[in-house]
Amino acid sequence: MTRARYGRATLWGYAAAAVVFVGGTLATIGGYSATHNYEDTASRLRFEQRAAQASSVFEDRLDEQVHQIEAAVALFRASRSVEADEYSTFAHVLLARSDLRTLEWVPRVRLAERAAFESTLGAERTVTEWNGDKAPVRARDRDEYFPIYYVEPQDGNEIVLGFDLASEESRRDALTLARDTGQLAVAGPLRPLQDTSKATAYLLVLSFYRGVPVTVEQRRDALRGFIVGVLYPQDTLRHAMSYPASRDTSVEVTDGAYVVAEHGRYKEASVPDAAVPVHEVPLPFGPRNLLFRSWPSARSVRETWGLLPIFALLSGGVATASGTLYLAWLATAMQREREIRRALEDARQHYRTLVDRAPESILVLDPETMKFTDTNPAAESMLELSHEQFLRTGPADISPPLQPDGRPSGETAAALTHRAMAGEDVAFEWLFRDSKGKDVECEVRLGRISVNGKTLIRGSAIDVSERSRAEKRRRALVRELDHRVKNTLNTVLALAAQTAGTATTLDEFQRAFGGRVRALARAHEALAAQRWRGAGIDELATLVLGPYRTLDAERIRLAGPPTTLSAEAASALSMVLNELATNATKYGSLSIPHGHVDLSWSSRADGTMVLEWQELGGPMPAEQRPDGFGMRLIRGLVEHELGGTLSSERHSDGLGYRITWPPEHVVAPGNDGNENEDMPDESLARHGV
Repeated sequence: MTRARYGRATLWGYAAAAVVFVGGTLATIGGYSATHNYEDTASRLRFEQRAAQASSVFEDRLDEQVHQIEAAVALFRASRSVEADEYSTFAHVLLARSDLRTLEWVPRVRLAERAAFESTLGAERTVTEWNGDKAPVRARDRDEYFPIYYVEPQDGNEIVLGFDLASEESRRDALTLARDTGQLAVAGPLRPLQDTSKATAYLLVLSFYRGVPVTVEQRRDALRGFIVGVLYPQDTLRHAMSYPASRDTSVEVTDGAYVVAEHGRYKEASVPDAAVPVHEVPLPFGPRNLLFRSWPSARSVRETWGLLPIFALLSGGVATASGTLYLAWLATAMQREREIRRALEDARQHYRTLVDRAPESILVLDPETMKFTDTNPAAESMLELSHEQFLRTGPADISPPLQPDGRPSGETAAALTHRAMAGEDVAFEWLFRDSKGKDVECEVRLGRISVNGKTLIRGSAIDVSERSRAEKRRRALVRELDHRVKNTLNTVLALAAQTAGTATTLDEFQRAFGGRVRALARAHEALAAQRWRGAGIDELATLVLGPYRTLDAERIRLAGPPTTLSAEAASALSMVLNELATNATKYGSLSIPHGHVDLSWSSRADGTMVLEWQELGGPMPAEQRPDGFGMRLIRGLVEHELGGTLSSERHSDGLGYRITWPPEHVVAPGNDGNENEDMPDESLARHGV
């Protein structure tokens, strides 16, 4: 009996020892893992803070360089003439507080102004151009140049004086972009002429205009020159990383495939480990996009490997060996259980908060009953059902009988639920129906979740009805644009072929064809301004005849009531007016200084439109002159495009033309020619010769 009892006690002791050993070992390993994870998490958080600070400072310094360029442009706006000493003083102060290496003033110099400009350069300098990696050479004759006139600092930068920035492609592209947009343009990465270090630099370009131009053509005409700053991103990064904590962070700034700036990589090796966090921030830089990548240095990673995990491992082993770990483990287990319960409750509350505040609709489905067990306010608002109403329904109850592809909603929902129960992440499009019978198009994603030991299906739905309508509108607009472009190209090809058949010289072809294409373009300009709903006769006449009225508006006088033509009629009439003006300039009243033209239009009682072109004060027209291509083009446009008639008369000081066309080409007031603005009618694009 005693031996039996002793044996049993021994077994219980072995069992207890085994329990203590196993429990102590598990607790020791858990403590080591927890402390190690804690230190790793803390290290990652510190690194993320440093990386975010570094990228923010770098971005702010880039913005500051743009402000310095804008300040230089403001100097030229504020002064009628900025002299060299004034510019030198201003640029010296500005460069002292920025990362810019140089600040340059680049005026616009036309070919006729070149000699006078070169005389101001001094020391027998001339306008030079790009010669590859070699020294710049004297620039060839071009319509205009953009040479560097002022540069600060001057020492060491003498080679760039007179250098035409437009002679090199990347610099020229930046000048063009800055000129046409009025915004900052960036050229690079490149190596400036005066730099022998082969370091990467950018040119920051901002335009200076005369006045305040609005359109691209106005900007091109009003351009006076550019302020150009040379920025080395390595300088900006060095300043941005000057705070003490930056020594623990390695950084590289890339522009596409090029690394344009680095920090920390030369002082100590980085840690090329996939487990090391990499912080990436895209940074807009004018029209370019830089990428700011940072990661912790090897030293900072090593510093996170402290003694705490080792201490936890040793203390756990000692406690297990001493035999007291069992009670500590029991107490810890009880405490851990309470913490887990508290964490579970917190997690439940947190989950509830996230679900209720989520912008997307969330529905929880019991796959056994195919009924909802939970929803969030977004779902209730989307389908206009209360929470209690939702709990009495399933997917088939809140959907139309059939989906858009013809599948039954109930069977399809069951099949998708079965896939989600198998562990598949299911995403699909679904058509719901709200309590008022309105269909709601959604994107739905299903996933399996476990709640209190029960497997449920969590679905998230996003209303994409508006996006779907927008996509349909986009496709319709693309079809409309394609149709209009094809018709316009066919028109231009027809004009080219017919003009070539009648022109006797290349110069004659260029003038005739160019005028006809410009007339077509001006009609398109007027139609585009009205979104192809039509164009007014007065607007067309002003655009097409504008070049002939530049010096004296009285030479072509316009009179007539406001009348809007359809897109087809507007295109045809613009070319008719161009041909009449061209003929009047060659042979008629506009060919002499005192001649003029009266253009008037009106409508008859039956709606027929009448347009009269009357040349006055011109030479006596020839009695008989065979019709050229221009008159044949006018007649064809009037008869075939407008469906009208053309008549002419000769009198002592010029010619007169009368054009009539039926009222169907006139857009009635209040009718924009397109009943559905979002879904354009392709018939609007049927225009041309």
